[in-house]
Amino acid sequence: MLNKTKISCLVLLISLFAISCNNKQNKNVDDQVDSTEIRDTMPIEKRDHFLFVGMYFGKPGVFEYNIQEQKYEPVFAVQKESVISLNYSRDLNSIFFLTAGKSGARGGLPFVNKIKFYRVNPENGTVEMIENFGNGSQLLAQWNDDGNYEVIITSIDKTVSSYFNVDKKVYNTFGRLIDGKTETYDIINDGYPSLVPNRSHTVSSSGEYGIAVIEDSIFLKTAGEDNLLFITIVNYEINKVSWSNDEDFLFFSTLIPDSETINMQKESELFIYSINGDSVVSQWEGAGAKNFITF
Repeated sequence: MLNKTKISCLVLLISLFAISCNNKQNKNVDDQVDSTEIRDTMPIEKRDHFLFVGMYFGKPGVFEYNIQEQKYEPVFAVQKESVISLNYSRDLNSIFFLTAGKSGARGGLPFVNKIKFYRVNPENGTVEMIENFGNGSQLLAQWNDDGNYEVIITSIDKTVSSYFNVDKKVYNTFGRLIDGKTETYDIINDGYPSLVPNRSHTVSSSGEYGIAVIEDSIFLKTAGEDNLLFITIVNYEINKVSWSNDEDFLFFSTLIPDSETINMQKESELFIYSINGDSVVSQWEGAGAKNFITF
């Protein structure tokens, strides 16, 4: 079953691993999804489809949803690989995803096995594998501030068991490697290396609005004003923040902090807040990290 929610504005929600696609021929979508074109700081053409991660015969795969036809179909679904990360570039013209054969924890330490890195060709929708990383302990994949894609993997050193290697590779939008380095940590003296994601944008592009987190409450800040406007109470830590291009809406998700890099069953929340209406217009909660894009 493909879960979607009709909202009267500008967001298309992608709930990672909360969407289940049980049959390849099951492409009809009963509920209507509205898409509203809005201006952006970097103009992009109107989109007629988007990619999301859903379940295909019990394995997470990549699917394409056609907005006009309201149908979806698999783009990448391999029984021995689970899609663990799908990332659009800021202009939505570049798409990368990573897969793993198996992930979990062993002996108190996380592991991610058989990591592979893929690119989706935006012109014809074909999928090409860029690199086979093999096994690791932790994985972080994200777009950096320079508009390039970075993949960071930690792994136990093969020579000294108390050493951990942190491999960082940076790719351009075409998937070409442009930089790479390896740092080694001694967990006895340096501690276990932690991967910290890039901070989300808590301030809107114009600088007019921002959010403040005080204990379990989220507040809206307006430039030039001293008071804070209460938005809602959250159960988990802020994970991702985004603003609509006209700054009428605020989108943010929360996630239970976890020492493991990959845990798709941990609880999360997603909120859509109307700045002009001063109200939360939509809210989702449940298992699975909730990702979203706006255009």
